[in-house]
Amino acid sequence: MFSRSKRFIQLVGPDVFYWFPACILLGAAFELFKIKFTFMGVNYYTVFRKKQMQQQLEDFENWLKQMDSLSAQAVQSQIDARREKK
Repeated sequence: MFSRSKRFIQLVGPDVFYWFPACILLGAAFELFKIKFTFMGVNYYTVFRKKQMQQQLEDFENWLKQMDSLSAQAVQSQIDARREKK
């Protein structure tokens, strides 16, 4: 294990500051690849947006169901309160 890490440090070099811009450029190239690469009309971000939209729609639907049940409970409690007054 120690020899592997030692070899890696020798490969990378003692000065990491030379590798920092290279890693930045590599990350930027990967992001550009994700944006520009399209396979059969689909790329990373179209799939991401589609899944994100599905999740947002499910969350909104659940919120509407909760609001519907709360309003039904409120109406039922008002009906029960009016019956008790009579």
